[in-house]
Amino acid sequence: NITMTSAQANETAADLYANSKWAAAIKAYKQVIKELPNNEQAWYRITQAHINLKQGKKALKAIENLAGAKQIPASAIHYQKAQAYHLRDNEKAMWDSLDEAAESGLRNIKDLQNNPLWDKYRHQDQFSVIKLKVDKNINPCMHDDKYRAFDFWLGEWEVYGNLEKTGPMYGHNSITREEQGCLIKEVWVGSGGSTGTSMNYYDGIIDQWVQ
Repeated sequence: NITMTSAQANETAADLYANSKWAAAIKAYKQVIKELPNNEQAWYRITQAHINLKQGKKALKAIENLAGAKQIPASAIHYQKAQAYHLRDNEKAMWDSLDEAAESGLRNIKDLQNNPLWDKYRHQDQFSVIKLKVDKNINPCMHDDKYRAFDFWLGEWEVYGNLEKTGPMYGHNSITREEQGCLIKEVWVGSGGSTGTSMNYYDGIIDQWVQ
């Protein structure tokens, strides 16, 4: 059970961490793990604080305590390792860890785009491959051909009774891609004022599109 002392230490550590007081946060989280040595969040934040202090060796040492973690995603741990290896000038291990992070489901593309640690790599092909994998984790439907089968339908349509457009115009149809490409939405407005909407999606269980 969490004692009052460890609860207070955790609150203090979290406040220091939130205010980017990295050295003090590390010290406070070490108080937490004296009571709760398997506190995954504490070890994760100790690791990140060392990274923010450019202490790659200490970060790698701290992250050893997250081996077999159940609460912290593997992708987040691999991503921390990548940062720590960069600080240790171990580019091979850095690239390997970045790839493992992407392969295991990393979705933090914002950090990939803005983290200054990646400035020297951001325009390299290898980094672009990593970023594409992360984008696939976030937007899987945009990268799966099965979800692109009706791309030809997208757009604004005038609907006539025949291909020559010599008959009456029945209405307008607006077809858009929604929900990161996982859904196609149809909005119909008939020339007489009628309206209608359809939602179209690919059902992977039955392997076909459903309207």
